[in-house]
Amino acid sequence: MKKLICAMLLAASLATGQSPRTSTELHVKDIRAQQPQEKLAASPLCQRAFESPNHGIIQRTSVDPTTFVHNLAALLEKSDEVVLVGTHYRSESVFSPSGESVTTYYDVKVIRSWKGPHEVGDNLTFSVPAGAVHCGMTESHQSVYFSTMKGTVEWKVAYNGPYLLFLRHPQGKEMQLVQGLLPAAGGGFQGIFPISFPVSGEDISKCTSLLPETRKWCDSFLETSQNPVVVPYVPDPLGKKYDGMPIADFLNLVRNLAADQGLDEKRP
Repeated sequence: MKKLICAMLLAASLATGQSPRTSTELHVKDIRAQQPQEKLAASPLCQRAFESPNHGIIQRTSVDPTTFVHNLAALLEKSDEVVLVGTHYRSESVFSPSGESVTTYYDVKVIRSWKGPHEVGDNLTFSVPAGAVHCGMTESHQSVYFSTMKGTVEWKVAYNGPYLLFLRHPQGKEMQLVQGLLPAAGGGFQGIFPISFPVSGEDISKCTSLLPETRKWCDSFLETSQNPVVVPYVPDPLGKKYDGMPIADFLNLVRNLAADQGLDEKRP
């Protein structure tokens, strides 16, 4: 019976062209549990921060421009997962697997999917190889931190989502930077497309909820919305084409490109 069940699961995964997700998929709370505050504070990077004159260290690195792709079709092909997700509902910054930099992880709910094993309504966790770890407080109650930044001032303001994400699994040395999924190109920084909502609008709150009925509402709302897509990293070559494009047009573009690659769109 056990062999029969395994065979059925394998057959189902082959029929859909996708590999089954493993039970070891990590989410933010799991990754945070690996590095409780005591472990963060005792790490070599935090110890350096405690000993620094300003009780904080900013590790600045650049993004290799040769790692960018120059069209959306190539980004989609490079991705293991392409999904529309709601506003992130949980995030944490911890040290990378190598212990030499900071990685930030985000939990989101899938609203729509074109590629990958995650279904509508699933929890999905993705990461960005940058962020700031809070190491603790000095005796004079000054906050101590260690931060990894990419590109310094070349980023637009932070967005909480919803996002259209092009993600893949790390390869080679990237496994020392992140656990799980990261943006598909640009060294882990190309493939995140936040949707800009008016600050005073109420629609963003409806795209934050984890309830199935509000996810369905958000999916329908974005299908016709003129709210713009944002390309957050200014040097990203895709910015010239897509930054400021209404999300309704961007979704239609992704839908057509996915169809060209034989991928079906899954919606609530």
